[in-house]
Amino acid sequence: MPSRFADVPARIVVDAGPFIAHIREDDPDHSTAVRGFEALARMKSHLIVPAPIVLEVFKWTLHHGGPAAARSVLARMRGGCEVLPLDRRMFEAACALVDHLPGWEGTLEDATVAVSAMELGVPVWTLNYRDFAAFPRVGLWNPPTG
Repeated sequence: MPSRFADVPARIVVDAGPFIAHIREDDPDHSTAVRGFEALARMKSHLIVPAPIVLEVFKWTLHHGGPAAARSVLARMRGGCEVLPLDRRMFEAACALVDHLPGWEGTLEDATVAVSAMELGVPVWTLNYRDFAAFPRVGLWNPPTG
């Protein structure tokens, strides 16, 4: 099982937060996102992004940056990441996670990230560690400091 904070992984599932923080220069996590994507690029890590996360980042960028910015981000995500489709099996697995955690305040998108990571046996990079704490089988990655 991967540690919760480890060296730069060869494969990783990326949540929406790092993408949004990278785009938004005034985001408090912008420098962390830049550092993280640089470290992943240096190691030629394989970035895996569940389709619901691509939709979330596109929608956020559309609302905050407009159609051209959203299309640009989408093109970069499609070119630099493996987009993991949301099939019925994955959807049902994500719903089952949500059903088994009635007090959990995470999103269905978060559940698809967790399911993807557990099924692939790879860590997650998120900026929302609180919601992912509900999944002890999910390893979390944090970019190296400095």
